[in-house]
Amino acid sequence: MNEEEAKAIQEIAKTTHQGINALEKAGGYLSMLIGGSLEQAIGIFEDKLKYSRWERKIRLLDRANEFLKNRSINCPTIPVPLKLVIPILEAGSIEDDDEIQDIYAQILANSADKSFKLTIKRTYIDVLQNLSGLEIDILRKLYSFNFEDIWNIGVWTTNFPSLELTQPSQCENLRPPKDIEIALANMFRLGLINRESTYNGCEIYSLVKPTLFGKEFVQICGIA
Repeated sequence: MNEEEAKAIQEIAKTTHQGINALEKAGGYLSMLIGGSLEQAIGIFEDKLKYSRWERKIRLLDRANEFLKNRSINCPTIPVPLKLVIPILEAGSIEDDDEIQDIYAQILANSADKSFKLTIKRTYIDVLQNLSGLEIDILRKLYSFNFEDIWNIGVWTTNFPSLELTQPSQCENLRPPKDIEIALANMFRLGLINRESTYNGCEIYSLVKPTLFGKEFVQICGIA
């Protein structure tokens, strides 16, 4: 074992030990509150987590069923591969935002609909896990424009939540608010938008453009 491997093992052990201590501390406090044992208290934590995730899975499945019924489909018309079902249920069950969880349900419904023409891949689920509600809102607004109209010219984000086709006038600083810039930077990292850059490589998010991947992503997710 070399020195780097030894350090890595030590760090893992340290992190694991800290996690166990935190759980025992929380469990110890709860055990005092309920007048029970540490094992009983930790069991309550675990049961609550399992129950919460199960509730969220039930809601996700119910919503997917609703989306299919809205298309006059009473049951899945094609089997959904486990490589899609499992990550959708796992990711969707820990999502506490109903609007975002509905997107997982849309993907599941589309996967179960034989007439849905686009190919659904695990990649789209991974991307969705990396998006916030704000970023989804930006995507919805961006891809509400006709794709061909803005693919080359882009839209201005300076006055978000409004996206504009023409450069804002009488504006010294075209940059959007910082939280919008950070959201756009993440969306660029995920391949959902394109952005401009200066000659020295600085990122510019005042003007952004859609991508082919982004277009298909919002269609599969039912965002736009």
